[in-house]
Amino acid sequence: MYTPEEKVKELQEAATKEFKAVDFRHASLRKICENADVTTGFLYAHFKDKDALFDSLVSDFAEELPHQMVKLFKKYWNDFSEDSPIKKEQDVIRYLYNHKDAVILLCNHAGGTNYEDFKEKIFNKYLEEFIRFFKECIGNDDNNYLAVMCRMRFQSYEEIIKRDLSLEDSLKLARRIGEFKAAGLHGLKMNQ
Repeated sequence: MYTPEEKVKELQEAATKEFKAVDFRHASLRKICENADVTTGFLYAHFKDKDALFDSLVSDFAEELPHQMVKLFKKYWNDFSEDSPIKKEQDVIRYLYNHKDAVILLCNHAGGTNYEDFKEKIFNKYLEEFIRFFKECIGNDDNNYLAVMCRMRFQSYEEIIKRDLSLEDSLKLARRIGEFKAAGLHGLKMNQ
């Protein structure tokens, strides 16, 4: 016998699979309920509607992510050691990997929800911190260059998370990207 909390968890797992498979707009609450082996009455007893169900899957992460980005940039603010870019990339990937479903839902399946523009908003927040880091720590203030570099980094994170890799393989990939970026970071610092 399952407790109501366990059935809600099952419902959320079924919803995550459905939203990832067909996106929010096309997801069927009936199919989600069938896959979770609950009635639609059970769903509506716990969630007002499909929006509330989606929100239950992503809201904590969506609220926490901007604060985590600031925290991460501050962690490496004055660390120009050779392995700093590697550690930073791995920290980012580890954090995102631990919230993989929410990342995928927010970045690729949120059309029609209150989070429809989340990906662009979080990119803009990331860009703001990225520019602040480079201006204050390295002295680079070429916003066009920094915006392009930031977009590349952001896309690399998303690409790693979208792949069906283990955490270990994701961290190895992040390490390789960090090594590549380390060369550029030190080159920028030396050219100032």
